[in-house]
Amino acid sequence: MTKITWRGETLSQLVLGTVQIGLPYGVANTSGLPSDETIHSMIKTAWERGVRVLDTAQAYGKSESRLGQTLSDLNMMDKFKLISKLSPELNPMDSEAIQLSVKDSCSRLNTDQLWGLRSEEHTSEL
Repeated sequence: MTKITWRGETLSQLVLGTVQIGLPYGVANTSGLPSDETIHSMIKTAWERGVRVLDTAQAYGKSESRLGQTLSDLNMMDKFKLISKLSPELNPMDSEAIQLSVKDSCSRLNTDQLWGLRSEEHTSEL
């Protein structure tokens, strides 16, 4: 797997997205949400294959809480770097709401900090 160095850290170029563990997402998804056993297997396999960053979002249904539980179950809380995205419903000017939202994400993910945070831009249909 190709590696990159960013901010003094060497990481794989691949990031595992986790929307499908929180929502029945995807055009080809005919089975709904994966089981806890499947999620455990996915996370272990990603680690074994060199993935070190997991991407989730507040808007991904139960993704943050299921990911946090899985990492706790597997005793891998300190292994992965976690990136989450703010809800598109948050006002980007409301710093108090953003701080509370980040704390909530950290709580669901069973961590005291995120490695990265992004704002989901709210788009509306014209």
